[in-house]
Amino acid sequence: MDFSSLPLFAFFKAKPQAPAGRSRAPRATGYTLTVEEFTVDVRRKPVRTLRLSLRPADGAVRVSAPLRLSEKAVRAFVASHVDWIRAQRARLARVERPKVPALLDGSSVAFLGRALPLNIVRGGQRALARFEADGTLLLRLPEQAPPAHGDLALRRCLARELLGAARLRLPRWESALGVRCTRLKVRPMRSRWGSCATTRGVITLSTELAHRDPAFLDYILLHELAHLLEANHGPRFKALLDRHLPDWRALRRSLNGRNPD
Repeated sequence: MDFSSLPLFAFFKAKPQAPAGRSRAPRATGYTLTVEEFTVDVRRKPVRTLRLSLRPADGAVRVSAPLRLSEKAVRAFVASHVDWIRAQRARLARVERPKVPALLDGSSVAFLGRALPLNIVRGGQRALARFEADGTLLLRLPEQAPPAHGDLALRRCLARELLGAARLRLPRWESALGVRCTRLKVRPMRSRWGSCATTRGVITLSTELAHRDPAFLDYILLHELAHLLEANHGPRFKALLDRHLPDWRALRRSLNGRNPD
């Protein structure tokens, strides 16, 4: 999903103007340039529009640019959004992002609004994690396994459980909108909460949603399914969300660490 309407994960698009003269784009497909105080990671791609985004993890500035667009045009595009970049970096610095905690027996892991006690057991041949019937999260680690193995097992477990929870919620929103998702996936996503491949009906969710309240999962599912009816975020798209989830704007603000207007 393109979060063009969400400040923390916004994408700016601009149709490139034909460069004056015969200015040629750099041969390299990836390089960096400096615009004011920002180092910008530029990726040349076979696209028609410029895209500007910030990586939530560290605020890195990224631009996807058409192959033959002049570097002067790329610089001008970034320069026209420096105020937005500064504002979003400040907001990113204020957002507290839940993470899988240090692997300490008795600590807890956030999952869809619940704090699951973590029970670590040593033994076995490989690291694995699973939800127990008593509401705890079991992590089994080989005796000499490094913490990274346990961290990976936890993340895979949470991703599986998130996918299961999403599959249970999906039919409600499919029925409400009269559309069908052909495939539902979860994976780590750096700058989006979800995406929708409208031509194939495939929806992908960010694994970060595992650490959020289930109301946010419902919002993202509805948002992505709505793209099967409306490709952009125009008035008709927003009307769909208003009809089926009237508080979606408040959820969007909270999901992205913004205070209410």
